[in-house]
Amino acid sequence: MSLRIRRLLLRVLLSAKAGLKGEGGMISSKYFSDCARVLVCPSSFFLKVSPKDLYNKGFVFALKNIALFSFALGVLLVLMGPDVRTGFVALFMVVGVIVSGVAELFVFSFSFHLFLKLFGAKRSFDETFGVVGYSSCVLLYAWFLPLMVVAPFHALYIASAGFARVHKVSRFRGVVAMILPVVVAGVLLFLLVRSGSVDWVLSALEWFYSVRVF
Repeated sequence: MSLRIRRLLLRVLLSAKAGLKGEGGMISSKYFSDCARVLVCPSSFFLKVSPKDLYNKGFVFALKNIALFSFALGVLLVLMGPDVRTGFVALFMVVGVIVSGVAELFVFSFSFHLFLKLFGAKRSFDETFGVVGYSSCVLLYAWFLPLMVVAPFHALYIASAGFARVHKVSRFRGVVAMILPVVVAGVLLFLLVRSGSVDWVLSALEWFYSVRVF
């Protein structure tokens, strides 16, 4: 192991140690406290968060959730096939999940905000983004297959509480504003597939799943 890798591992371990002691590391005691409050009592949590801080704090919070989720998936993949090739695949998957997770954070926030505005949302995109970032807390258990089905509905519950707080819309309208973009995207995809405009995409996906990775 090279000296550079040793130094990097040492920095990661020191950061984790500081976090566990609540000293401002990535995974601090405050982070776990916020996770518990968001998952169990989102309404009271959003009442105590200043709307102007939602964007920055929500983004950092979401990054931690996405990183832990991707790491958990990587560990599961390595346990399924403990060899060098699986390790490289797991590494690329972890990086891919983090990048795609951040991209999805912005895409979902933008689409939700459009429909929230139609329903009378009072604040800007930043507040919507922050709420979506905090609702990503469900990723902490979404990697566990039996609970994967519960996670989307739990995220809807958390986000609707946040939207009701910052945008002054009913929780029902908040849920509808999150479901409509998915419905619209599904209808558009169905129409494209039916018209044959995305045959090359389906062929690429079919080839991808036919390749033996392990």
